[in-house]
Amino acid sequence: MMRFFTLLALLLLLIQTVSSLKTLLVLTPPYNPTTFPPNVSRLKSFLSYYDSLPSPPPLRICLRPETSDPTLSKTYISQYLSVCSSHDVILNSPVLLDLLEIDSRFTGIHLKETYVPSPSLLKYIDENNLNLSQSSHGSLPSTSTHFTLMGTMYPTLSHPEKGSTPEGLSILPPKPNNVIGIGGIKTQSQVKAVLEKCEGVGVMGVVFGEGWKENVDDLLKRFTASRGRERPKKIKIDITGGIARSSEGGGGKVVWDGAGGGRDMRKEAGGGGKGKGGWGEAKGAKKERIAKQRGGGGGGGVLSVKAAKRGGKTVTIISPVSKLGGGGKAAETLKMLKTKLATGGTQVDDCLEVQGDHVEKVKKLLSIT
Repeated sequence: MMRFFTLLALLLLLIQTVSSLKTLLVLTPPYNPTTFPPNVSRLKSFLSYYDSLPSPPPLRICLRPETSDPTLSKTYISQYLSVCSSHDVILNSPVLLDLLEIDSRFTGIHLKETYVPSPSLLKYIDENNLNLSQSSHGSLPSTSTHFTLMGTMYPTLSHPEKGSTPEGLSILPPKPNNVIGIGGIKTQSQVKAVLEKCEGVGVMGVVFGEGWKENVDDLLKRFTASRGRERPKKIKIDITGGIARSSEGGGGKVVWDGAGGGRDMRKEAGGGGKGKGGWGEAKGAKKERIAKQRGGGGGGGVLSVKAAKRGGKTVTIISPVSKLGGGGKAAETLKMLKTKLATGGTQVDDCLEVQGDHVEKVKKLLSIT
């Protein structure tokens, strides 16, 4: 009987461990406000693509406000939240309480092991049922696979084991049985230099350049397939077209070295010229395509109400909000819908999103036939 209960306890622990594994998206807001909007746009585009994948792994978004200015941090986080939709959000910084209170979607906070939370912070965490986790590096738990999507980063950071990094790069500290993230990669020589410094350490970098969808798709498949087996020895992203829009088109390739080092699978990413989609689209084409996908667009069309999946959760999307009229009409409508439907909601560009499937109720409230 004792053995039965012991096995049952181990089984429950295993189920809890497996269910807690999530793919984590790590975002680092840059210091320079002029570089900020493109990162929000890229995040929005990435999430739209991620949500469209068949049965994607659960996604939590870890926001790291990298500035000591609380007002600027609050602005950054608010703008990122505007495109996060219904995905869970955790913070990776001992930020002020008023920053934590921005949005109800915060589910936790992750801090350095050496950081001692203040009594007021602990009280806030307890009252709001948040998860508090800490580690020696203050980065993400070593049990979770994570992605790093970074924009303009620090000029140079020091690696705790390998010394300083090549100029223009930044590296998150390594964690046992996990990966480290690389950001700010612009040239092949930088890629080569950082990989030499990280020899023997699992490396995974998702850098926005031409062909980023192919890169992300490939990495998702490989990391999802690696669970339950030996983790991959090394994953590299070799971006030849730069991390942003490239006037020369550019391209990229994913190099995969299997756990045993015996496999080498390569996937060539798209070129990204005009008319090929992604960041290489002709001017105005992307906006027009997105508008069509949302059921509105341009100056014509009617108000569209439809249900969609966001990170495994259903949301109701109302677009384009420009059809509601100006003068704060969109904000008033969102407030009314949240009250009438007793649910959360947000405005994302020219769309209103409320949590849950309320298509018929919304149509009735907005008098849409």
